[in-house]
Parts: sequence; C-alpha cells; structure tokens
Amino acid sequence: MRTLFNNSKYAQRKQMKKETPSENIVRSLVKCCLSISCWDGKVDSPELAHELEVAKKAEKGAFDAKVCYLPPHYAKPITVAASQLRTYWDANTLPWENGGWKICTAKKYQALMDGTVQRKRTFDTAVEDLINNYDDVYAASKVKVKEAFRADKFPSKADLALKYGVHIYRNSVNAANDVRIEGLSDAVVADIRMDVNKQYEDQIQMAVANIAARLREVAVDIIDRTSKGAEGLKFATLVAKINKTCDSLSGLNLTDDPRIDELIAKFKNMGKVDSDILRESENTRSDLKSQAKDILSALDSFKG
Repeated sequence: MRTLFNNSKYAQRKQMKKETPSENIVRSLVKCCLSISCWDGKVDSPELAHELEVAKKAEKGAFDAKVCYLPPHYAKPITVAASQLRTYWDANTLPWENGGWKICTAKKYQALMDGTVQRKRTFDTAVEDLINNYDDVYAASKVKVKEAFRADKFPSKADLALKYGVHIYRNSVNAANDVRIEGLSDAVVADIRMDVNKQYEDQIQMAVANIAARLREVAVDIIDRTSKGAEGLKFATLVAKINKTCDSLSGLNLTDDPRIDELIAKFKNMGKVDSDILRESENTRSDLKSQAKDILSALDSFKG
C-alpha cells in the first residue's frame, strides 16, 4: 500500500512545512474508542456442572455450565442495539491502535458523533425498558430457568443497571515533532520522535489498506452477485451495501489520495442503479460487473 501514501501532494507539504507526510496527516485526526458494557445474562452454575459430572461419570472440572437468566424478549433489543452501534462505529472509523482505538478525520468527526448518539439512544432505550420492567424480568427469568433459578445469582435492580453502558473515549494524535520529554537528552528525544513517526507511517498505511479492503469486498460482492443471474438474489441489498460503504468511507480518505476519491465516486455512481432494473436487465448486470472488475484492477495497482 506504499503508493497510496507517497503521493506528490505530501511531498510538496513536506517541502513547505518541513514535516513528514505522517505529521501533516495526524494533526487532523481524532483518536477514539468505543466501549459497550452489555450483560449477556449468563451466570456460572457449579451445581449444574457437578450434576453433569455425576450423570456422565466424568472427572471433576470436566464441565463448565452457565444459566442464562435474561428472557430473550428483553435481552435481544439490547444486544441488537449494541451490535448495530459497534457495526456503525467500525464502518465509520479506521483502525489505529490495539485496545479498540480507532481514528477519524476531523471532517468526518461530527457525522460520526451524530450517528453514534442516535444509535446510543436506541441502546439506552432498550436498557431502560429492561430496568423499568425489573419485576417482570425477574418473574420471567424464574419461569425461564425453573429449578435452576437462584435468587442470589440474579442482580438487584441497581446492579443490573450498572451492567450496561456506552462510553466514548477521545484524544488527539500528537505529531512526532510535538513529543516533549523532560529529563532526556535532545538526542534521545530525537530518536524517540523517529520511532513515533515510523509508527504513525505504519498505522496510516494500515488505515489506508483498510479502505482498500472495504472497496475490494464490495467490488467482489458485485461481481459475484451479477454473475449468478437474477433468480433468488437480493439486488436491493447489494445496492444498499454499495451506498452504505460509500457513505461510511466518505471523509475517511486521510491521505487525500485522489485515486481513493475517484473509486468512491465510481461506487456512488454504481449505487444509483435501480435494483429492479438490475434484476430485470442482464445488460445492466453485465455493465455493473464490468465496472466492478475495473475497480478491482485499480485496487491491484495499489500494491506497489
């Protein structure tokens, strides 16, 4: 992916500002992390594990057993909302560091936060429904697990509420030239700055590779679906996937590579196709497949 990063635009910036391309890029990035607490309702049950050991004549410790206390009609809306929030977050950010840290460009940041708040509201509403109906949940749990129910294993209303939450952590990405460490010599600090800059270069390449991988996945999906004829295929889903990918990647071209913008623009144009026409017209499917193949070829050129 090196060719995605080493373009003339950043060579010019380097001459103008005496900074490396990575230092120019990281100054306009927001580092962020999404953390979702979501209890699955499962509690360890040594009693059931022991019963299995006895029933199966197994050695002690041969089994682990859990009891799922939460009724599905209360648990599912929460897990679905949490999954949708994680999916949205992953689609609208790029990988950066271990520990769940992602990055978002400054131009994309507000849209990311707006979408996150909207989906967090859905999660919070589902959690509120669970907590507000605590007595019903408790009673339904007793019916659900019957003799396996243990009152001391079921959280109190206050404890149950603490098991759910959405937290967003945000920070800036400091350029290598901004590194300041008291007590170290200038030479040592300069050496550390070189390591930081190299780390940023690698992380930027990883982020750009993630963009290319997403585009490639959609192109491959288009080719696959348009090669199978029309019967039984959900072309509305395919068109929605094209548009969703374009929306997610919009504003995430952190290197400002014009080739990425061009490919996204091509996908946007492809996403304008009517799904019914796509189903009915073999020529339309063939044309869409041809465009997707051209995009794959362009993506292959990024491997230099």
